[in-house]
This record gives sequence, C-alpha cells and structure tokens, in this order.
Amino acid sequence: KAKTTTQLKSYFADAQVLNTKMKIRTAQTESGVKDTFQEHFLGKLFGSYAKTKGKEKKQEMLDSAIQHLPS
Repeated sequence: KAKTTTQLKSYFADAQVLNTKMKIRTAQTESGVKDTFQEHFLGKLFGSYAKTKGKEKKQEMLDSAIQHLPS
C-alpha cells in the first residue's frame, strides 16, 4: 500500500511539469499502478494547456489548473 501511494504521488508531482503525459503513462504501464480517480485530475492538468501555444503560456495554464484542484 505504501509503495502504491508513493507511486501515485510521484505521478501527480510529475504532472505539474509540462509535457510529462507520456512519461507518466509509461510509468503507469511499467509499474501497473493506476488510479481511476487520479486519472480524472491528471486529465484536467494535461488538458489545461493542450490547445495553448508557447511554453510560458502553457505553464501559466498548468499552474492555474493546479490551483483549482481540490486539496
């Protein structure tokens, strides 16, 4: 259980950096650890900047999405 929790926390930490969707998906596949509830929120983070151009603007959109997640 502790290992799974640590893995899920690492996915969330990685998602707070731009363009890490494939890295997280690969880690999920390799470890076999996925959480449907967390997937919803990871999708919100990845989608927050999907249609935005420019690295700085994308980071702003991602930061805004992070601020609006439930704590």
